[in-house]
Amino acid sequence: MIRQAEPEGTDYVFNGMGEETFERGLAVLRQGGILVHYGAPQSLGYLLLLDAKLPLLEAAKGYELLESGQVTGNIVLIAPELL
Repeated sequence: MIRQAEPEGTDYVFNGMGEETFERGLAVLRQGGILVHYGAPQSLGYLLLLDAKLPLLEAAKGYELLESGQVTGNIVLIAPELL
């Protein structure tokens, strides 16, 4: 149904439902589109590849790290009340 409305695919897919809908999201994503996968308990294992934990107010620094190409894991932004 989505492919009928958007034959070339969608620009973004937000998947908060877990692995069972991951493949369906990829199927409607256009080449070069962005898949945002969140909230799935099984994704917590990916936090083991952690490059940096930064305060939320240092998000710009996190973005700079991503742009540098030196990041091999996740950058996690922490709310001030959790520090």
